Amino acid sequence: MINEPPWLPRYVITPATARTLMEIEAARAVVDETPLP
Repeated sequence: MINEPPWLPRYVITPATARTLMEIEAARAVVDETPLP
């Protein structure tokens, strides 16, 4: 158990995926700052 390798994800975040995730996060931040009527 001491010599177990570190956890490795079974996926790769490509630049396109990272850009999309950042766009989603930016939109979420805008929604967080938008007051409800």
